[in-house]
Amino acid sequence: MSEKVHITQNSGSVDHTVEALGHAMAGGVAGMATIALTYPFSTVSTRLQVQQKKQQQKQQGEIQAVPYKNSIDAFKRIIKEEHWTTLYSGLKSALIGIGASSFVYYYWYSLLKSISLKVKNKSELGTLENIVIAALAGCANVLTTLPIWVVNTRLQLNSDKGIVGQFKHIVKNEGYGGLYKGLIPALILVSNPSVQFVSYEKLRSLWRKQTGRSKLGGLEIFVLGAIAKLIAGVVTYPYLLVKSRLQTQNGQGNNEYKGTLDAIFRILKTDGFLGFFKGMPSKMVQTVLGAAFMFLVKEKVVTYTVAILFYLKNYKKRV
Repeated sequence: MSEKVHITQNSGSVDHTVEALGHAMAGGVAGMATIALTYPFSTVSTRLQVQQKKQQQKQQGEIQAVPYKNSIDAFKRIIKEEHWTTLYSGLKSALIGIGASSFVYYYWYSLLKSISLKVKNKSELGTLENIVIAALAGCANVLTTLPIWVVNTRLQLNSDKGIVGQFKHIVKNEGYGGLYKGLIPALILVSNPSVQFVSYEKLRSLWRKQTGRSKLGGLEIFVLGAIAKLIAGVVTYPYLLVKSRLQTQNGQGNNEYKGTLDAIFRILKTDGFLGFFKGMPSKMVQTVLGAAFMFLVKEKVVTYTVAILFYLKNYKKRV
């Protein structure tokens, strides 16, 4: 919620749909700006997450690449062996994906929260209520946008086909079900934004009480957003790695995972517990800085977006 457009027990006249749309638009803009800023870290993280799969393929004579040692080594080798633009492979699909994901998530999160506040006649929701609302919004987001992220993951590994080409290739060779690979861990990852936003709102509430101010500055929003995302990222990263492993499978290998549980047990067997955290440093840099930047942009943009939408709506009524 923004500082100026805040639902309270006395604000029943607020149009929840318009406000939710304003948050969705602001979230989409913030998400796209964030992904453009931090995308190379995502590419490196994805390469490291699926590295065990590449090692297996290497043993079968399909890929002759030497595994990356760590995030820094991956950065250096991608630039040296391929090209620096490779770090941005799949960026277009990521922009589409994050724009759609942020729009869907913020729309449902804001709408459900606004309605809940009005129904319960409260100014703030409890932790459990926030978690439930964030989870419902997250599920709607996953079911709507997962195909875009499957295409994006494939493009980060091989950008030859392009967005449309990769989409057609998956459907042709794997069926429409191929667009929903990693659905179960993706749904489990719904807990990530739940933990993130609940942490952010609680941190913001505590900081308000500590400082005695109702409106926070840009630096404060940035820091609180970063801490909230760090907490969520560490807790849910193993599922992100499993999702990436599943999404890179094309249905043609002999050593593919049979499902989520099979992937978990085999990763634990071959890589050990730490194998679930491959590529986490670069991913944490991307997600923590990205989330902080996104919170900052969204908080600044949402007030103006909602105001413009209300103005346009009232203008149409007058005309």
